[in-house]
This record gives sequence, C-alpha cells and structure tokens, in this order.
Amino acid sequence: MKNLKLNSGWSYCSEQILQFENNLNKTDFLEIIEFGAGDSSIKIYDYFCQKYKNIVYTCYENDNRWMFKHDKIKLILYDFVENVNLENKKYDLILVDGPTGVSRKFWYKKIKNIVKSGSILHIDDYDHYQEFEQELKNNLIYKELYRQSRSKVGEKSWLTVEII
Repeated sequence: MKNLKLNSGWSYCSEQILQFENNLNKTDFLEIIEFGAGDSSIKIYDYFCQKYKNIVYTCYENDNRWMFKHDKIKLILYDFVENVNLENKKYDLILVDGPTGVSRKFWYKKIKNIVKSGSILHIDDYDHYQEFEQELKNNLIYKELYRQSRSKVGEKSWLTVEII
C-alpha cells in the first residue's frame, strides 16, 4: 500500500486524510465532492483508488491558479459560491477547503441537499472565521468526529463531522 504524502502548508496534511478515512463506509464505491481544488485533490484521488474500485470525484474551484487536468476528476470553475448549483446527488465525502476567505461559509446551505446520513464532512481551517462553524451548525445536523485546533500560528486545524 502506497503511503499518502501531502505537502501541507495551504494543502491538507496526511494526518487529516488518514483520520477521516477511518469513518468512511467500507464499500467498493466512493463519491467525493471537494470545494477548493489543487495538487492535494489528485493525491487524495490516487490514494483512495488503492482502496475503492469505483470513485467519482468532483472539485469546485474559483481560482485558475489551482486548476489542473485529470482524466478521472471532474473540475468545475465557478465565480462565486452563491452562484453555484450543485448536482442533485448524494456524496459519501465532502471536503471543504475553499474558497479563501469568509465566503466559504456559503457552502453549508448548499451542502444540505447533497448529504445523506453517514456522509463525512471535513472542513479544513475550520477556525479561520467564526462563520464557518456557525453556518455549519445553522444548516446541518451532525455528530462531531474529530477537531484539530491550532495552538499557534501556522498550525493546521480541521473539523470532521458525520451527518446524521
């Protein structure tokens, strides 16, 4: 089994992915949607290909600098979160890592329509803005699985929840 190696920095760290992976359903099929694309999207896809026979991976990105080409990842460029209409399907894993800034809070209202009981929602840098967690609480019913807070500037933070 190949190890997952992520650079971190602005990207996810390997610990995050390995932590929420333990809460995913153990089937052959995995549907992932990610808000905020980049190099880590490809690495996460490749990593999960070792564990699942079929993966559907969709990324939404608003910044051309993070766009990439990949035959198996559907990448959608958008202008503003409020203008995005998500496909009417349910996802096993939702990754929230963009856009930069407080407008990330608008995803939670849209996510209500694409989750199911058991969906795992992972929020990178959940504590950058108070609104991130407040909008999560306002829009979704969940149980908290893991919270990594910062003890100093530069450390990673994330919140992983399971939709009830």
